[in-house]
Amino acid sequence: MPLNKKLLILLLALTPALALAAKPVKITPGPKKVDEATGETFRQYIVSCSNGIKVPIESWTTRKKWCLENGISMDDCWKKQIKAAKKACKGGKPKNVPEKPPA
Repeated sequence: MPLNKKLLILLLALTPALALAAKPVKITPGPKKVDEATGETFRQYIVSCSNGIKVPIESWTTRKKWCLENGISMDDCWKKQIKAAKKACKGGKPKNVPEKPPA
């Protein structure tokens, strides 16, 4: 089989898998919270993903730092909300999140 046909078959095989990757559909603001260690305020947001899971993310430093909800560690953070939301849908662990988070 020629190389072009092999590449075409591989591409066609991978296309559905790429299309099914979970993506953020809706980002809903949740409650404001205070970090007990530093006293810094942050806000939690709930990301609804296309695969039906809901994953929390947090905004820090006046919405300049967007992080996966991870409690103490601030390792998984980005400058843009959408990047954090995409990462949350791809690898975030689903949580038991209420349908309507408290304001």
